[in-house]
Amino acid sequence: MLPVLGVLAGIRWETVSAAPSPHISQHSVAGGAQILLDSANDCTWALEVAGVRWASLPRPQLHASGAWQMLELVNITNASGTDKVGPFTSTSCKWQVAATSGFPDATTTWLSGVVMVTSVRHYGPGLYLLEQSFPQGAQETATGSESIPVACWPSLNLTADRMESLGYLAAHHIFGGIVNGTGLNGYPGDTQGGAPMVLFDQQAVGIGGWPSEDVAVVLSPASSFKVAVQSTPAAGPCTGCWAAGLNGMVTEIPVGFTVATVLASGRTIHDAMEKWGSVLLTLGNKSPPPPSRTSSHLSYWTDNGAFYYYHLDHFNDYAATMLNVAAAHVAEGLPVASYQLDSWWYSKYLYFDGGLTLWEPKKVLWPHGLEQFHNATGKPLTLHNRWFSSHTEYAEMFPFEKEGDIAIPSGDLATNTALFDYLMRFQDDWGLEVYEQDWLTGQFERMNITKSNVTIAETWLAGMGAAALARNIQIQYCMPLPSDFLQSTTLPAVSQIRVSNDYESEPFRQWRIGKSSMFAWAVGLRPFKDVFRTSLWQRDNVYILPEPNAELQVLVATLSTGPVAFGDKINTTNKTILLRCCALDGAVLAPSRPATAIELTYVPGSQPSGEIWTTVSKVATSASATDAEIIGAHVFAAGLAEPFSLQPQHAGLGADAIGYDWVVLNWTGVGLDLSSVGAPRLWTNQSTLRFGPLAMLKDDIVPFEHWVANPVLPGGWILVGEVGKFVPLSPARFTWVNSTRSVPAGSAGLVASVRGTAGERLGLVFTQVSGGGVAALHSAVCVIPTSQTIIVAMQASPMAAYCCSANPSGPLAGNPLCIPSL
Repeated sequence: MLPVLGVLAGIRWETVSAAPSPHISQHSVAGGAQILLDSANDCTWALEVAGVRWASLPRPQLHASGAWQMLELVNITNASGTDKVGPFTSTSCKWQVAATSGFPDATTTWLSGVVMVTSVRHYGPGLYLLEQSFPQGAQETATGSESIPVACWPSLNLTADRMESLGYLAAHHIFGGIVNGTGLNGYPGDTQGGAPMVLFDQQAVGIGGWPSEDVAVVLSPASSFKVAVQSTPAAGPCTGCWAAGLNGMVTEIPVGFTVATVLASGRTIHDAMEKWGSVLLTLGNKSPPPPSRTSSHLSYWTDNGAFYYYHLDHFNDYAATMLNVAAAHVAEGLPVASYQLDSWWYSKYLYFDGGLTLWEPKKVLWPHGLEQFHNATGKPLTLHNRWFSSHTEYAEMFPFEKEGDIAIPSGDLATNTALFDYLMRFQDDWGLEVYEQDWLTGQFERMNITKSNVTIAETWLAGMGAAALARNIQIQYCMPLPSDFLQSTTLPAVSQIRVSNDYESEPFRQWRIGKSSMFAWAVGLRPFKDVFRTSLWQRDNVYILPEPNAELQVLVATLSTGPVAFGDKINTTNKTILLRCCALDGAVLAPSRPATAIELTYVPGSQPSGEIWTTVSKVATSASATDAEIIGAHVFAAGLAEPFSLQPQHAGLGADAIGYDWVVLNWTGVGLDLSSVGAPRLWTNQSTLRFGPLAMLKDDIVPFEHWVANPVLPGGWILVGEVGKFVPLSPARFTWVNSTRSVPAGSAGLVASVRGTAGERLGLVFTQVSGGGVAALHSAVCVIPTSQTIIVAMQASPMAAYCCSANPSGPLAGNPLCIPSL
């Protein structure tokens, strides 16, 4: 089909592929955020959410040939098509440099013709990709500040009324830390973060529930993650705007280079984040891998804060120490499934503070190599690595860029992949299952080339990821910048990420991961709280502090869905606390998603004075069902200086939780019997949960409360779950749960399929709602058979439970498939 040409105010308009109209609003669907063409004369746009204008998107600004260039619009082109995300319609604006008073003359050769193209690509309700591309590339682009983008687009100017009513939150600095504020006041933006940014209607989020229209918008880079920024520039023509683009240290843009920004909106902050993350994972061709044993089962770590971090236990080498540790775990009955070795195991330029020289075990510490430990234990390893020293031995075999005492691989993707494959070549001998890349921030921030070159940092991580993927090794990122979270969406091997400071660096605060865990989960990563110890005093190591909050540490790790990693001295582990995280074989009994901060956390005047997080457990409703439904939830509160009341509508349990009636129990410190369980009660928007104050006490004790919430299932059934575990209803334990509204007396009204280790004793708690109240709790104890799966069937009249080999029908008493519970 021939292009259709038109003229509007002197601008050439071209329609390709019979796109219906140049006006994006015609492609929008009610409920989602919309980007509308505000003026065709200068290709400016408007952002509207729920029919309300939030911001304008002004024309782009470009710094090239050492100065800011005035751009004039050449033409506007419409198109339609399909890409990885799905069908789209798009509008593109082409720009050339104008020789205008007050700006440098357009005398350089490259400045003739189209120098920049901006496009708005729309996929459906509240989903856009905004691109800036450079057909001719650009030279001398650096603006002098990394927070002043080379080319500002998209940019946002919030409307005056939205500056007061919109809130924002943004990831900044290491470990995905979240900064929040009102309008754009104090917005953090540079190569250490600012992305993603969430803009949200504070009043709507404060009301809670599940709004009928979108109330939150997420923006982030969709490509070139390591060199893209989102900021509020303090100088230049973009001053006063929120602006996206390549960071201002970039010196040259290659010919044909494109950098993209994604915009996704949602009914809540969490909903918008999940939609946004899903788009990035789609663009990156990544499906999050199943968890390795390092995160699905209990693990032992030796990083900062662990007893054996750079510390031996009366032995001459680390090999003997670690072999002794592993043997002690077997003797104590601790089901450790994997071990982590930190930076002490390989060669560095300096013993403690230097970069990597050789990623192989130091002979003085491991005289018989890592294979001795792996062969003796049969357990997989997570192995730590750090930044490359400029003295690295690998520079003799592979190309590196060096700056001072630090270096980074500088080959193309194939060369960098070969480098990391060489590092990982002893995978089978060592039992390497997870490669832990630490000091990501140091490798990037301490070098200039990582910020000025648009590909070197990305290719470094891509080579690492490709080598690991080929060997079926998973990667954990540590000390990550927000850009590393984003880059991981292109790397299938990256499955875990640290979301807290080092345990020993901030032992009484580093457990606060409720905000950063939302970021990690949205991009398909399991958040890691870091190591912990389980007893107050562990003598003979003067470098570690007492641990007065062991139960808090284990609980937070369990609720994270990431690795649960203890680091105790031999024979000092508090088994009573630790084993509440897992099954008999060490399988971590985690919820379906990480516990994250409630959204009132980000609403001024409504936020709790400390931490309140929630999460859910979902399982199928039958053996053949494919969709999971909520069967349990958790509310965690700690560090509250003032009391706080929580209603279900503010708990952030998701759209499928709306309309449930809930029963709650105080699960704090629950042991193996019902005597420690509080009385169940209904939880409604009129009958709130009240916490606190839970401020830190003397001796650094952090009071906390942990409540479990259970939806009232058909028939009024309440399945509380497994007593003695932090997460009583974990999808790692329950494969399906089914309840029936009306059954004959003596028949099963509530049935659960449970898995475990043969011989494992399983205690379940259940009850019913009747007559407007909650009946007393009932318990059942079943022993897992050799098949490793058992059906627990519960009846109402009289209240009783049976342990069955298959799903029973008819009366339970006398059923050949069932025996009464213990």
